[in-house]
Amino acid sequence: MAPRPQYFPITVLPVLLSASLSYYEFHELSIAYAVLTYVVGMLLQGFTHVTNDYFDVKYGTDLPGSPTTKYRRHPILSGDMSMREIAYEAVGLAVIAAALGVFFVLEGRPLAIVLGLGAAILCLEYTAPPIKAKYRALNQVIMFILEGPYLTLGGFYLQTGRITALPIIASLPLAFIMCEVLLLDDMKDVNFDRKVGVHTIPTLFGNNVAGRVVMAELLSAYASLALLVAFGAIPLLCLIAMATFPLLYWNLRVVVKELPPTTGLKSMVVSLIFGCTYALAFVF
Repeated sequence: MAPRPQYFPITVLPVLLSASLSYYEFHELSIAYAVLTYVVGMLLQGFTHVTNDYFDVKYGTDLPGSPTTKYRRHPILSGDMSMREIAYEAVGLAVIAAALGVFFVLEGRPLAIVLGLGAAILCLEYTAPPIKAKYRALNQVIMFILEGPYLTLGGFYLQTGRITALPIIASLPLAFIMCEVLLLDDMKDVNFDRKVGVHTIPTLFGNNVAGRVVMAELLSAYASLALLVAFGAIPLLCLIAMATFPLLYWNLRVVVKELPPTTGLKSMVVSLIFGCTYALAFVF
């Protein structure tokens, strides 16, 4: 299955945070809207993975024996799907997401289509021209924007029908955490990416520098959380998420050294612990 459902749990973090922020700021929370927002998030994530597979094969960066084929069955390289079928699947995911956007418009959220279109463009430009962010060491930028402020603000809007600064600034710790998950995957694939001409932080500067960037992103997540509390932007109780630091720190130290094939999944699991703890702190 092209959308890589094993990564869907990470999408719950901006959705959970946006729902918690809606309750915190306006005492508004719809479980049904939260579930539908998560469905939209999974569709967008699946769209990203499907188009990623399409363009990776098209540009020759996914080949038989490439790292991605060692931890999952590649839909194109395995012969399960053709390039045309993958393209149709991407369109199908986008159409379903758009249909849910229309539903939210009918529910009194007129900006849902605009926000959804913006998210789809960011997802597509992860690998598609003209930006081709993944191949030009810009994938961290896309990840930071999309999985942090953009999806959190979008979920907040779908819950409340309002646009405020809170979901943008409150999502910063989450955005840093998301980026380190992606960078660890890039570190794992550095030798192959360098061979096929993919530009990432590890291929440009080496894994030693990339490892320091990973740790800097982790520290930035906790530092931004502390600063937001210090300036009164988020409640004091959010500091409870600081208790997850030892777990994430020691996990990253081990993962950065070993870089197993399941690096991204292992980092995602511990990142979920931070994200869920942080988001739920807004509810109590």
